[in-house]
Amino acid sequence: MKEVLRIKNVNKVIKGTRILKDINFSVHSGEIVGFVGPNGAGKTSTIKLIVGLSKIEEGEIFICGYNVQEKYSEAIKYVGAISEMPQFYNFMSARKNLIHYAKMNGKVDKKYIEEILEVVDLLKVMDKKVKTFSLGMKQRLGIAQALIHKPSLLILDEPTNGLDPQGIIELRQNLMFFAKNEGIAILISSHIMSELEIICSKVIMISNGEILEIQDLQNNNNTKKNRYVITVDSNQLAITNELVKLYDNNAVVDEKSSNLIVNLQIEKVPDFIRTLSKEVNIYQFKNANVTLEEKYLASVKGRGDRNDSANTK
Repeated sequence: MKEVLRIKNVNKVIKGTRILKDINFSVHSGEIVGFVGPNGAGKTSTIKLIVGLSKIEEGEIFICGYNVQEKYSEAIKYVGAISEMPQFYNFMSARKNLIHYAKMNGKVDKKYIEEILEVVDLLKVMDKKVKTFSLGMKQRLGIAQALIHKPSLLILDEPTNGLDPQGIIELRQNLMFFAKNEGIAILISSHIMSELEIICSKVIMISNGEILEIQDLQNNNNTKKNRYVITVDSNQLAITNELVKLYDNNAVVDEKSSNLIVNLQIEKVPDFIRTLSKEVNIYQFKNANVTLEEKYLASVKGRGDRNDSANTK
């Protein structure tokens, strides 16, 4: 995959306080990458540096090979961005808004505008005034707006703010489409980790202006083990334990809850269940992988409680 964004050893100091500390990461074409952390972690500050709204004082940022500091005009052509709630001319229709923004880039492709409106499911209402749109519809129009000049990198800063569950699902589907079908690199900043866990191939965890960890979330490798919790009859714990040990020597037995915790490769799960069900009563079998939020909290705890830049955004 082509490297679309590279951030290299970036630091940022405001009023004597270092709010970003040695930021390093990359985003490749077709990837959806989450940028996660609580409010004040440094997500927005980093995004402002990428899109040129804040000055890079130390380090380098490259977009499609162009150094943002040295060739900003060339670099920014490859970027589409939405910061929280996109803004439109409410008295104009969706199509006219996109035509207006396309003119800013010097080229209006009306066929492409209709194509992109169809992808974000706004083609049927493209001639309605934006003031009649719901929040979810405006968010989808914002994606169309950000992609009107066919960028290689799409940056979204807290895109789910104010969206209802249906709006979040629609946004998720749109982003997955553009990453997979158009090869667009997508960087999403958010503090809602459960949503990013669904669509991202990896997440960058940041706290107090410092990257804690970069987590690979891809789970299509059968060699990777998942954690499962099994509930059986309390009188059958002994035999269950013996059977489980055949698959996982490190399985944990909780006699109080009649639960067993086992780590298995996903390809071995069917055989494991068949073997176990022949000997014991299984009342519950569920995936209990550590959530992204749990991983983040563990990473923060591992670094210690740092509050030296609580005002970082």
